[in-house]
Amino acid sequence: MSTIRAYKFVEKIGMDGNSEIMLYTDKKTKQKHFIKQINMSVVSDVERLGVIIESYLLKHLLHPNVICSPGSFYHGNNYSTVTDYTDSDLYSVIQARTISKDPFTELEVMYYFVQILFALSYIHEQKITHGNICSQSVNLNKFQSNEGQKYKYQVKLDRFQMAQIFSPQKMADPIVELSIAEDFRVLKHKLMTGEQKEKMQMEFKLKAKEDIMALGKLLCDMCTLQTEQLDKPHIDTKWFSQGLSDLIDEMTQPPFIPSAKELLELPFVKDWMAILVQKKMIDKEQLETNENEQTQKQD
Repeated sequence: MSTIRAYKFVEKIGMDGNSEIMLYTDKKTKQKHFIKQINMSVVSDVERLGVIIESYLLKHLLHPNVICSPGSFYHGNNYSTVTDYTDSDLYSVIQARTISKDPFTELEVMYYFVQILFALSYIHEQKITHGNICSQSVNLNKFQSNEGQKYKYQVKLDRFQMAQIFSPQKMADPIVELSIAEDFRVLKHKLMTGEQKEKMQMEFKLKAKEDIMALGKLLCDMCTLQTEQLDKPHIDTKWFSQGLSDLIDEMTQPPFIPSAKELLELPFVKDWMAILVQKKMIDKEQLETNENEQTQKQD
């Protein structure tokens, strides 16, 4: 099990709610990591549970577009979650583009959108909702490109403090694993009736739609270079295609909000995925893996 002694402190990065975010290096591997640390003795039961579930999910959600955690540990009253280092986040990129008056192209917008959608589709298939889809939740990790492109960021979805698990068994797993089985609010779901499970699935669909609507607003943020919530998101079709405008409308205008799986099947989205693969901006193997997962679910 990891301890704080395995890491060397570099600098404090900032705050995320009541959590301190600090940069450390692993003493053995010399790799950079973020460590999110929160004093569990001074937060509410709800926030404490959110921290524990987030830590569990980051260790068990294995997807190239989801942030990874190699471990977590207590250090006194502080609970620390170690995550992989990332270079930036989408919020910072949008802010920088706003200041420099350098708008995103539709190619760039869809590059980020498709990766976020891959991550969201994956967690929804696990019966998990994110609950906090926004530009600050999208971490970006640089990678080497030999194509002379400026699109060098891989999306890493982060900030799972508000995530909810809608699988009865999975809801109990993080509590058992972290040895706090007294939290009966979660463990009681192991004994759910059929009616309660049906109600849970209805709530999952509602929360999943909220994730999609939030992603639609984020898509509009990228097009308009705004990071504030918009009541009626619209984009200028002089700069972006009607197809992209229609996609935003479809994702943000209830009651008929498509699922992540349905979005991936839209011709407009599939055409862009093919373009991104052709330009080597997303990995063909990643696309094929995602398509295989969808096919297996249908079977």
